Amino acid sequence: MKTKTPLLTCCAALGLTAAVSLTGQEAGPAKSPPRVTLFQNVRIFDGKSDKLTVPSNVLIRGNLIEKISIDPEVFGILVAC
Repeated sequence: MKTKTPLLTCCAALGLTAAVSLTGQEAGPAKSPPRVTLFQNVRIFDGKSDKLTVPSNVLIRGNLIEKISIDPEVFGILVAC
């Protein structure tokens, strides 16, 4: 025998689930921006050639290489010496 669940009960259960999901996303601390590191005048081995590149600048954001350039002005960041 099938029992019928009132529509109001189903809607309330769905609403409670949505509320728990939303509050779970906002509960953690705010994420800080990824750390940025600029390596200047490095020579890169690319694995394809047996030679190193010309002196270059490598921008790392978080744990990813974001950009490689021979012109430091391309990065648009202030470099402390």
